[in-house]
Order: sequence, then C-alpha cells, then structure tokens
Amino acid sequence: MSSRPSFEVLVVTPEHVTNDALERVLRAGAEALGPRFAVQARAKSSPHERERVGTEVVRLATDLGVACFVNGDVVLAERLGANLHVPSDMLREGLRDRMQTAWISCPAHDDDDVLRARDEGFDVVLVSPIHRVPGKGPPRGIEAIERAKRLAPELHVVALGGMGLETAREAYGAGADAVALMRAVFEASDPLAFFRALENAQKVASEGAKR
Repeated sequence: MSSRPSFEVLVVTPEHVTNDALERVLRAGAEALGPRFAVQARAKSSPHERERVGTEVVRLATDLGVACFVNGDVVLAERLGANLHVPSDMLREGLRDRMQTAWISCPAHDDDDVLRARDEGFDVVLVSPIHRVPGKGPPRGIEAIERAKRLAPELHVVALGGMGLETAREAYGAGADAVALMRAVFEASDPLAFFRALENAQKVASEGAKR
C-alpha cells in the first residue's frame, strides 16, 4: 500500500515546455515548498515529447527531492520510477497492483469519478474544472471540492482549473489538499515569488479554518 500523499502544490507541465523552463520552475517550487511541492509530466503531442519531458521531470524531481507523476504512460512511469497519472481514456485494470507503492492519480469531472477513484484504490484525485477554463466545460465551483472531501476523505483532493493566488486561497479554504497549476506559474516573471505567495495563501486559508 502506498503512503499518503502530502504535497500542497502540483505543477502540470504545459505542452512543448523547454528544459530551461522546467528547471527554472521546478527549482523555484522546491526551494519555496520542499516536499510540499510535486510535478506532473504531461506531454501529449508525441511519444518522443512524452519521453523527453518525463525523463527531464524525473531527473529534476529526484535531484530536488520532490514527488513526480508521469501522465498517461505506465511503462514510462515504471521505467523512470515515477508515480502515475491516469487520464480518463486510459485503461485502469490492474494498475493498482502493477504500480505497487507508487501513487496513482486521476481526474474527477463529477462526483461519480471521485467514488470510482476511491473504490479502485487510487491515491490522488484532480477535481476539475473548479473555475472556467476554455474548452473544459462548465465550471463546477468550489462546492465540488467540498463534496469530494466528504465522499472520499481518504483521497488527496487536488483543485484544478483556473487556479491562481486568489482562487487557490479559496480552494484551500474549501478543504483542498493541494492546488494544480500550469500556465500561471510558467508565465510568472518570478516563479519563486509566485510559489512563496501561494504558500502564504495556503497558510491564510489554514489559519482561517482553525478560527
């Protein structure tokens, strides 16, 4: 059985990301957050690109001591010793046994997806889209996080979709264990300052929940 995830920020790599951009953002995330930071290597344009991004992400994550996931390729995840993200269209049969102690994550576009992830022994669920994202369907709102936490408290619930500093604070306040970012941090002029501001947003939300 895998250990319970503890990361609070998950960065998902954008398509055609350069190695320089990966290093800049991942090093900033690790410096600001340490083991509370994780990254998902997502590259769908070609097998070659998936191999390049996955290999570079795992190299950096290992060097920095942070968790990493490979998106949609169980063979590559096994070979690189990474955790696995399972897209909606990927076969799931036997994955829990095959990945052994690695974390497995999947998307949840409705409450049934959360229950399915729980019943199939997954560790992490990416609840989305919380806010409006072009091409991703209607936003589900912050209530989707609250429902996911009630339905499957054993899962690590990650808020995805329209996450920035303000929306992240709202997501943490609703009970999200982590928030997922893509463009916001890769487009930031100062990723380290961005991650530190995000860390502060989580602290503010946590302190508010204790009152």
